[in-house]
Amino acid sequence: MNNKHIFLLLFSLIWLFTMSACTGYQPGQIPLRQIPTFPIRGADLYPQQQNKNGLIIAVDDYFDPEKSNQIFDINFADKNILILEIIISNRSNDVYAIKNEEVFLMNDGQVIYPISALKLELPKNKAGYFQFLELKDLVINPGENKNGFLYFQISRKKEQSYFSAVWSSDYKLRLGATKMNEEDNNRLIYTIVLQNL
Repeated sequence: MNNKHIFLLLFSLIWLFTMSACTGYQPGQIPLRQIPTFPIRGADLYPQQQNKNGLIIAVDDYFDPEKSNQIFDINFADKNILILEIIISNRSNDVYAIKNEEVFLMNDGQVIYPISALKLELPKNKAGYFQFLELKDLVINPGENKNGFLYFQISRKKEQSYFSAVWSSDYKLRLGATKMNEEDNNRLIYTIVLQNL
């Protein structure tokens, strides 16, 4: 093997190592190329949405066992887990920041915070997928659409014997968005009633 071949071999190994480090892939996770992506439609196309100053927040819920099975191949209803997809469309001229910790559910004065994907007790081969989907802190620029999923543990009421009766009609998603402008650090507060629950 001459010097040219050795150089090419070393270059290839360094390139592979660098690429695997950049993707953030960890052993046991699903490689990013195998993770199906959810198409992001504009938030204004969803029935459960609010528009404030051109920043539109929408919610799509996956509490229905059939829908949950179809999308995720898991019936989260049996686990009393409510999955919400948060869709954000910025139709304004401003940049906004949204923090995961500022998104929660309200029900009869009770505040329910999302749980980490790590607490979903999923098979190891699916854990990375749900971590990948989880809503992270984000900045959304004018013209952008972004989304992410949040997972809520909902207590089943003892007197109810079937899942559809567990949910009351007054679950509300609360979310705050902060305008990224030093001169005008405005906050928008969204309260979206989850009509399907």
